[in-house]
Amino acid sequence: PHITCPVCFAEKARRSAEEAAAAIRMPASWSEIKKRWWSPSNSYALKEITQRSTRVYRWECPYSRHVFESTIGEMMRYKPSDRCPVCNSAANIYPALIEYWTPENKRRYDIEPLALRHDSDLRVYWRDPNGRAFRGTVSDAVIRYAPSKRSNTR
Repeated sequence: PHITCPVCFAEKARRSAEEAAAAIRMPASWSEIKKRWWSPSNSYALKEITQRSTRVYRWECPYSRHVFESTIGEMMRYKPSDRCPVCNSAANIYPALIEYWTPENKRRYDIEPLALRHDSDLRVYWRDPNGRAFRGTVSDAVIRYAPSKRSNTR
């Protein structure tokens, strides 16, 4: 039978643990995400966090310089041009929707049109041109009332 040196066994286990930890750290190839890291208000250095982190961090939009909060997962999920929630808000992409937005949303959901992503599936309240209220997603309202016309923030 093969006898394993306990020191060698422990060293191999330590190296395996370090390699596993390194594998879940953010790879250098994600330079696009690293460029958006907003250091002044994040209490961690980017190299100290992993891509599986569920904490919310602050980022800076390279197009408009907005500072916004997001998790690593959200930053990775969207393509680079869609990561900023302000640039990609329903109100920014479809400015015509603002006239159909109701104050009911602020009271019920504590949400403003600039905080609602254009692709959100949250059902909120809208008011049609005749004053009738209806609940629907941003997509529902876009189909009814708003041609795609991005405002000039980029």
